[in-house]
Amino acid sequence: MIKFRIVDDCPWSDVMSQVQLSQRIFISGGAATWIAERSLLQSTPLWHPCDIDIFACLPTIDFEDIIAKFVHSHSSNCETTIVRRQTQREVVDVTTSTCRYTISFIRCPPHCSAGDVTQQFDLDICTPLIVVEDGAHWVQMTQDVASSIRDRRMHCVVRKSNPAYLSYPFQRTMNRVRKYVSRGFVFASLKFASAIHVDFPECDEERTLNADDFAFVTCTE
Repeated sequence: MIKFRIVDDCPWSDVMSQVQLSQRIFISGGAATWIAERSLLQSTPLWHPCDIDIFACLPTIDFEDIIAKFVHSHSSNCETTIVRRQTQREVVDVTTSTCRYTISFIRCPPHCSAGDVTQQFDLDICTPLIVVEDGAHWVQMTQDVASSIRDRRMHCVVRKSNPAYLSYPFQRTMNRVRKYVSRGFVFASLKFASAIHVDFPECDEERTLNADDFAFVTCTE
């Protein structure tokens, strides 16, 4: 694991200071990739993340508490919008009139570690973490991920997570791949993995992959 201390001129340093980050509450995804690229290449990336994803491995009550504190810190000086959505995880999007980014709070099971969460990501270059240690903000990643970001080559893993069917979420994954291709990364490899035991029933209408699953879709940002 390699780490870089984050300097104070980070574009979203105010967001990092308003949320008590730790090894259980951390930023990952595009915002952390941007910081990792800047730290590794010693230059400002030409692209910007669409939002800032804050992952919280917490019980519901503690998850709601960090959102409430963040909203309260903005409620007196700007307009705030809150949208709740349910994907594979519980997600709360907070948008303020003073911040160009949507802040997405994503709740993960309390027993999970940061490594457990990022291990499920489909793109390796999106797995760096922004955490707080010894009162300072750090971006950390594995040596392999650092190499991928330096070389601007992304590696994709598509995981089967539902025992009822064999089709994979290609549309969503390929949309992310296309987004990072537009950010200057090369699509280097694609691998399939299963997180569950796979049984092959004799008759299963959803056991085949559809051609449309492989199609790139337009990235809307």
